[in-house]
Amino acid sequence: MSGVEISSHAVERYVERVDRGASRREAALALRQILSLGRSRPVPRHWLRSYVPASVGLTFVTWSHRPQICLLVRDGVVVTLITRAMCPARPDRHLTAVSAPPRAAAIDVARWRWNGITEFDEAA
Repeated sequence: MSGVEISSHAVERYVERVDRGASRREAALALRQILSLGRSRPVPRHWLRSYVPASVGLTFVTWSHRPQICLLVRDGVVVTLITRAMCPARPDRHLTAVSAPPRAAAIDVARWRWNGITEFDEAA
């Protein structure tokens, strides 16, 4: 993304959440790399949806080489970054275990088993 500024808050969050050993300059370069090579979307990643909802003017930037980091951009400024470790694990949706279907009776199975004879063989 060209023309996007990086806030000092975003640089501080990178050092705090991603790489504690990075200088502010290294953090700014890493953020610029994610911005230039990443994908910008109006909808957050699946792991981020319960933590930060989509809103008008908010853009989410992620890069495939750093998938655990998401930059939040508003009005042409990277305001902060969120890591996947910060987001709570999504609860298991509505999935539940289902019992196995009842077994077919032997007579039903035999009735539907193919015996090698077709309708045309019977007519002939």
